[in-house]
Amino acid sequence: MASKNEPLYLVDASVYLFRAFFSLPDSIRDAEGRSANVIYGFTDFLIKFRETSQARLAALCFDESLTTSFRNEIDPAYKANRPEAPEDLKRQIRACKEVGAMMGFSVYASPRYEADDLMGSLAHRYRSKNRGARVCIVSTDKDLLQVLEPLDEFWNFSKDERFKGKDVKQRVGVHAHQMADLLAMTGDPVDNITGLPGIGKTTAAAILSEFKTLDSLLKRIDSLKDHSMRGAARFHRIICENLDVLEKSRKLTLIETGLEVEPDLKRLSLRSPDIAGLDGFFSELGVGQRLLGRIKIVGAHNGAGSGKRGSASGTSKAQKKRTAGQGKRPGAKKSAVGKSANIQVVKKSGKKATTENSAKNSVAKKSIVKKSRKKTATARSAKNSAAKKSPKKVSRKKVGKSNPARTSRAKSARGGRRRISG
Repeated sequence: MASKNEPLYLVDASVYLFRAFFSLPDSIRDAEGRSANVIYGFTDFLIKFRETSQARLAALCFDESLTTSFRNEIDPAYKANRPEAPEDLKRQIRACKEVGAMMGFSVYASPRYEADDLMGSLAHRYRSKNRGARVCIVSTDKDLLQVLEPLDEFWNFSKDERFKGKDVKQRVGVHAHQMADLLAMTGDPVDNITGLPGIGKTTAAAILSEFKTLDSLLKRIDSLKDHSMRGAARFHRIICENLDVLEKSRKLTLIETGLEVEPDLKRLSLRSPDIAGLDGFFSELGVGQRLLGRIKIVGAHNGAGSGKRGSASGTSKAQKKRTAGQGKRPGAKKSAVGKSANIQVVKKSGKKATTENSAKNSVAKKSIVKKSRKKTATARSAKNSAAKKSPKKVSRKKVGKSNPARTSRAKSARGGRRRISG
């Protein structure tokens, strides 16, 4: 594993999946005529990320479902304003997980926990095992600011904007550890979370500046009534009349950090890209051969191998085992990379209870599905040889006016992400 001085990069994959969905034309099609713009764009992002970051430790965390999160048990209305993504997008997301694994990343997803929870838990475990370790959150989602420690970084990759956890307050008005409390008070329309009526971001930030945390505020709620803050008596009344709303919203906005997502932290080390597997994948897909040359350069800078961590050649043991489903089309119903591994969730005990324990203790032993998808080089060797003789290019049909129906459907599926600007 890399030195503890190496930052752990945690990538919020959904941000870059949707960025590709909106920014690249639907005319990018695979060999069967299906949309491949998300696969192409996400792979391009992964290449750029590896080139730019020179990371040695990294993980990709995906959102799995809008309706099966433990937060839906707390509030059935949570994210109910977002319809499910269309099947065509879901197919491409499944393929992107495979590409991510072949690009050398450990890939994580869960039907019960969101990417934010997986990232928060990985960050907590990495710090707990490596004193002084730093984390870099790669995202645009403000929710994830609460994960940051003072020396950690938040990286808006697309805009190349980076700032440290200690600088969060000057950007959003509260410290990183107060972010969940701020969102609980103001609400979050993106996730359909109800806030306190009549209390906006500026007011909530001022209250948290005075009382530090929501728990402290509620313990000293009577002191707010006579506070010198303008409108203090009205804020006191609003909070007292909406304690149930505030309690529920706090459970929804707080990111889980006590999940045992990855027991073996050595698996967070980036591997060299699986060149043979990627060549076979894109040859069969009929899209992405132009990307492959750039991937080979990344591989050369990382000990050009076909899947081993830091190795120069060879196929990993996991790849050798994964022969089931050879010859299947990427993104098809049965994955060509075989079955995913199960990881048992272990709730950490400690001073602070996690949001799910507060909501329901019986869910403490639910499983996270870790999707560690890789392509085997041997499974594609025959097709690779044929593909190299006659490589297929990206099919870009002439793009005319945009389709309003598709744009509307896509935006509904996405539901929006909180972004940090400036």
